[in-house]
Amino acid sequence: MTKLKVGIASYEEMKALTLAIARGQRKLAPQEPRVWFPSTESFAKVLSAGNRDRLRLIAEKAPDSLDELAQLTGRKSRTSPAHSKRWPTTG
Repeated sequence: MTKLKVGIASYEEMKALTLAIARGQRKLAPQEPRVWFPSTESFAKVLSAGNRDRLRLIAEKAPDSLDELAQLTGRKSRTSPAHSKRWPTTG
């Protein structure tokens, strides 16, 4: 299982960090979080039982689009035709 480090910071702090990285003024160290949330409450919402099930399904089935994910979960797709293109691959 892969570990994911997350950070909690205000919107202003996240924006300042992102802009500093984009300007080349700052680099993230390997141990620093790559995913940020504005509050512990918003992070907890991501970890709800339903969302954990969907994340597990994404890891197992690797759907190519949001439409395919919607079909797998039995949920209605909220994407417009312009946004239903294939997801970019990372490998």
